[in-house]
Amino acid sequence: MTKDGIGCGGYDCVSYFHPSGPKAGLSNIRAIHKDTKYLFSNEDNREEFRANPTRFLPRFGGFCAKAVSEEDIFYVDPTNYIIDSSNNLLLFYKDQDVDTREIWRGDKPEVRMGKALIFWRKCKEGAVLKQEGGAIQPDA
Repeated sequence: MTKDGIGCGGYDCVSYFHPSGPKAGLSNIRAIHKDTKYLFSNEDNREEFRANPTRFLPRFGGFCAKAVSEEDIFYVDPTNYIIDSSNNLLLFYKDQDVDTREIWRGDKPEVRMGKALIFWRKCKEGAVLKQEGGAIQPDA
């Protein structure tokens, strides 16, 4: 999610599941799901999303999967992602010094996923979040 509440950093969340990979969404092709605006690269993707949004939504609210597995929340680079073996879209933070996707891949991803799921459940129940570095605290 971007700081202005656009899901997937403005990328078309359906396009992640296509062979060509993620494409930037267009501001005039959008849908709202649970108070978050999603942009799409074409009308077909928007309609596919509307038919089954949960299939295409990124896990953990679109925040960095690695950070969530460490009980923290960070924004992501929307081009840095994995579609895991359970068909989940996972997004990751990346800058010139660190690529959290590579850390996730190199560290028992199944253990990290378990930790992330536990923490995300707590977040959805209103748990207090720690904040470190570039972390953000989402609205409850």
